[in-house]
Amino acid sequence: MKRLFDKDEVWFAILWIVIYVVGFSNADMLSETMGIPKLLTVFVGAILSIVLWFFIKNHQLSEYYGFVRV
Repeated sequence: MKRLFDKDEVWFAILWIVIYVVGFSNADMLSETMGIPKLLTVFVGAILSIVLWFFIKNHQLSEYYGFVRV
């Protein structure tokens, strides 16, 4: 992931957009078939957020993205 980010940030963003769209649409479909709407969607959103947070934290990109204390 870091190599893709360093090589081209636009493709890195596009990859995460695709992961987001595919993940959320599949989670919505599975949640509907289970009979509890949005149940799996919450978990997919939490997992994606945690993964991105760790990526930003581990590669010292907090300041680059504006996650700094005032």
